[in-house]
This record gives sequence, structure tokens and C-alpha cells, in this order.
Amino acid sequence: MPFVSITRLRVRRWRYVPQFLFQSIRAARQAKRSAGSISVSVLRDADRAFWTRTVWRDEVAVRWVQDRDEPPSWAEAHRRLRGEGRRSRVSYPSEAQRRFEIREPRASAGLVLG
Repeated sequence: MPFVSITRLRVRRWRYVPQFLFQSIRAARQAKRSAGSISVSVLRDADRAFWTRTVWRDEVAVRWVQDRDEPPSWAEAHRRLRGEGRRSRVSYPSEAQRRFEIREPRASAGLVLG
């Protein structure tokens, strides 16, 4: 059964965006080349927020992809992240981070790397 990982990060300031994008592209390429990788996609959202969706062949214990061959939609990923996700520890959390408020992503700026 495939294992799906969804992440979302909002870059706090514009000055950090170039370095974040550089490192994100490197990480996405590395994930795509990794053994067991099925799909890697990145979504650029509004207000300097970025989502990743990776699908792996491993992690039999994960329930939420079940018998599908394709990754979940971004809307489903958002719903599952809000319902089952866990908050990351950050040095300077925003009010939205403290309340675990996550806006639904725009579905237009996706980048599929495989």
C-alpha cells in the first residue's frame, strides 16, 4: 500500500523565498530519484505558502491512499492535513500556526516532478 506524505510551509518573509525555493527544488529532485518514490509534486500557494505531496511504495501501515495508483487531490490533502496532520515546531509561529488554521490551497500552480 502506498505511503503519502503531505507538507505545507509558509515562508515568513520574502527575503527567505529564494533560498527556500533553491533548497525545495534540491529536495524534490532527491525525493524523485529515491528508491520507492512514485510521485513528487509541489504546489505554490498564495501568501508565500508551499505544499508538497509525495507518494512512496513503502509504509504499509499508512491507511489513507488505500488501493489507489494516483496521489490524492490537493483538496483531499488539505482536508486530511487539517484533520490528521500535526503541527510543526517553529521558532516564530504565526497566530494561524498557533491555531492550526490552514487555508485550502489554490489548485492552479502545481509542479509535478514525476
